[in-house]
Amino acid sequence: LLVLAPMLLCFLAGTVTGAYLHTLVGVYALLIPATLTGVVGLLYTLFRQRLKGYLRHIESDRLNKDFEKVQGAVERAQMMISAFKRMRQLGKFNKKAEEEEEGVVIELEE
Repeated sequence: LLVLAPMLLCFLAGTVTGAYLHTLVGVYALLIPATLTGVVGLLYTLFRQRLKGYLRHIESDRLNKDFEKVQGAVERAQMMISAFKRMRQLGKFNKKAEEEEEGVVIELEE
C-alpha cells in the first residue's frame, strides 16, 4: 500500500496534467514526459558508477557494524563459557545448578 498509493496519485496527476497540456499544445504535450524520461535516463547513465560505488560504501559500512556486533556477542559468549568451565572445575557450578533445578521443579509443581 505504501508503494501503490503514491503510484496511483502520480498516475492521476500525470493524466490530469497531460490532458491540460494537450488542450494547450496538442500532440507536442508528449514531449514533456519524453524529455523528462530522457534526462533522467541520461543522468543515470552518467552517474551510474558513482552511484554504485556510493551504495557499495554504505552497504560495506553497514556490514562492518553488524560484524562488530556479532564479534562482540561471540566474545561475550566465549567469556561466559570459559567462566562456566572454570566454575565447574572448581565444583561451584554444579551445586548452584542443582539448587536452581530444584527451584524450577518446585515452581512447576505449584
